Amino acid sequence: DFVSTGGSIQATIQKSACYDYIVASHVIEHTPDLLGFLYDCESLLKPGGLLVLAVPDKRFSFDVLRPPSTAGDVLQAHLDGRARSTPGKVFDEIAYNVLRGGASGWTAENRDPLAFFKPLADAKNLFEHVRYSEVYIDIHSWQFTPSSFRLIINDLAEMGYLQLREASFHDGLGGEFVLSLATTGAGPRLPRLTLAQNVIEELRAIQFG
Repeated sequence: DFVSTGGSIQATIQKSACYDYIVASHVIEHTPDLLGFLYDCESLLKPGGLLVLAVPDKRFSFDVLRPPSTAGDVLQAHLDGRARSTPGKVFDEIAYNVLRGGASGWTAENRDPLAFFKPLADAKNLFEHVRYSEVYIDIHSWQFTPSSFRLIINDLAEMGYLQLREASFHDGLGGEFVLSLATTGAGPRLPRLTLAQNVIEELRAIQFG
């Protein structure tokens, strides 16, 4: 076992090309530097190795009111070298997260009313605390629908910022989707415009009671 105290996973393990597969379940949305995390996995995988990501679908979780993240957001976080979430993202986590029928996750059929998880004053107080300290606050730094995440991975690969590409995709798994990535992946097999349009359709399908 390797116990990380923060920072690069690759630096913690201090090896390269040593794993046939890496499985990360509900991890990537917590990473302050998403692209840096993918680079670590890319380095740790053997040629032809597989990265399997189980990712929460924001439509069925407390993230439902927050907008989907974009490739530009991911690039900026990596450019900033983020080791922790920004005070603004911490604010959003508290200010806009909701419960549905008292639950933080739900099924597509759920029509219970939404309610904010915390009062706005709590968001301001935590923002001010994080703004003037180096404390690490664990939050969902990223929000995705299935198509928005596939589009991000596709665009990072198309621009040459990532060698990993989509190898397989599975949706409808009860509030999450699974994307497998490999350097030998063929990509999403859908045009970028279709993926972008699918994001809008996915958001339109959100039920508010």
